[in-house]
Amino acid sequence: GYTSGTGTSILRPTGFAISTGSFATTTLSANTNIQVCAYQLNPTNFNVEAQSTLRFGVTPVSIAMVSGNAPAGVITNSPLSIAGNQSCVSQNGPQFIFAPAAAGTTNLTMTQPATYQTPANIGITITATVSAPSITITVANLGRDLQNTGTIALSVGAPVGGLAVSIALDDPTRLALAPNATTVGASSLLVNIPAGQTSATFTYHALQDNGIVTLTATGTAFTTGAATTSLRPSGFAISTNNINTTVAAGNSPVQACVYQLAPSTNVSEGPGTLRFGITPAVVALTSSVTSVGTIATSPLQVLGNQQCLAVPFQFTPVSIGSTSLTLNQGVTFTVPNGLSQSITAIVN
Repeated sequence: GYTSGTGTSILRPTGFAISTGSFATTTLSANTNIQVCAYQLNPTNFNVEAQSTLRFGVTPVSIAMVSGNAPAGVITNSPLSIAGNQSCVSQNGPQFIFAPAAAGTTNLTMTQPATYQTPANIGITITATVSAPSITITVANLGRDLQNTGTIALSVGAPVGGLAVSIALDDPTRLALAPNATTVGASSLLVNIPAGQTSATFTYHALQDNGIVTLTATGTAFTTGAATTSLRPSGFAISTNNINTTVAAGNSPVQACVYQLAPSTNVSEGPGTLRFGITPAVVALTSSVTSVGTIATSPLQVLGNQQCLAVPFQFTPVSIGSTSLTLNQGVTFTVPNGLSQSITAIVN
């Protein structure tokens, strides 16, 4: 009851190629998987028409892959095979595995099995570039007698047993290093990064208000990292606004904090933290008209690892009137440009 139908299939060649692109890795990176798949090809130019599946029942096709520069790295599991009803080597087990060994470049080439055609537009060779992993050290500019946190970053996780990173300074008279914010700085530092981790922090202290210091970080089997910090002045300012109070209101707090300053203008670049171990910075606050109000306790100290007075100055109102409250700071600090050195207290 049905008329016959016919159809035609134009047979074409099949070939195998590497579907993974060229890649870069490091001597301490994990092994890299490399995929090889079967492709249907145009019979004229052998360009790929589609990824294909081997027919069921075919004898598994064995494919070999070699590294042209074994000192840089090798293929650890060649040959592999693709069985019937499969498209790629990974469907029958693992992909080819490239194990990096030393810095260098190597071509990874698969051998086209007999009776199969090499595709024209997908390669049977890729390039693996192996380099030593790197250390990156990051620091910011820093004001005199301030401290800040620096970062060490690894391009790959630290190896088994961890990595000891040594940080050195080209001018330890201008900068010091510490493992944390509550340790006195020294001229060098050893930072231990646990296995598998990729970063660590440290603290650095500015000892001068000028100059550029280079920090160099080194670790076994890693390329060296370097960074520079430009030193600048620092100074104290009043962070409290003008005061409007009454005689009966009681004391009003007046806070003073330290700031990092631009080297030529002394404009604030932001609040800072005094370096740990510094002789406490002494700051004083005076009232221009003591009959209107006085400062309960002055001078006061700002300690290392602090940004501001732990306990602010206290303005005590005495009688109705107006008085100026003026800050005085030590000779090693610079008066900030644009920040308050004096505020007005009005007592009603």
